Amino acid sequence: MLWIGQMLTVVAVSMDAFWCGFALGGRQVRLRTRTALYIGAWPLALSLVAAIAGHGARQFVPIGWVRMIGGSVLLIVAVMAFREAVRQWRGEGDRLACGRDASLGESTLVSVAVAVDASMAAFALALAGLPPVTVAVAMAVAHGALVLVGNRLGLYSIGKMHGWYVFLPCGILLVMSVLRFAG
Repeated sequence: MLWIGQMLTVVAVSMDAFWCGFALGGRQVRLRTRTALYIGAWPLALSLVAAIAGHGARQFVPIGWVRMIGGSVLLIVAVMAFREAVRQWRGEGDRLACGRDASLGESTLVSVAVAVDASMAAFALALAGLPPVTVAVAMAVAHGALVLVGNRLGLYSIGKMHGWYVFLPCGILLVMSVLRFAG
């Protein structure tokens, strides 16, 4: 049961990569598989560093604090995801990945932007006991796959998605945060 919650956290944190890919696809910019691998490399690197730090911090952090710290970090990530969802819902989020051709610089900015919340969640997951390499690889695979899936759906969509479902990632993160606090 614990692994399901942790994998839901990984997917929820990775949903911003999906929306970035979708925004590019909606502008008819196709992401190649190697670009998705590049986008997944940033969460791999940042999440690995954060997960190693979280795993090392487990020795110094009392067990009772692990839930509080992990829940707090997930709550912060949920608030960040909510803010991004509001921007997506209003139609402002598409500017993050705008442009007809995705350059290396744009891909790097998108990659780093989506990797920041991944690294915070990786810290919390490693603090809770998940192995750092597992966390980092899960974050990288989820980000790379979801940016590619989002791009393909965006290429074939007929308009912008402005529904309630942009709030799904922050809702999942909020539930995971509450469950972490509850213990």
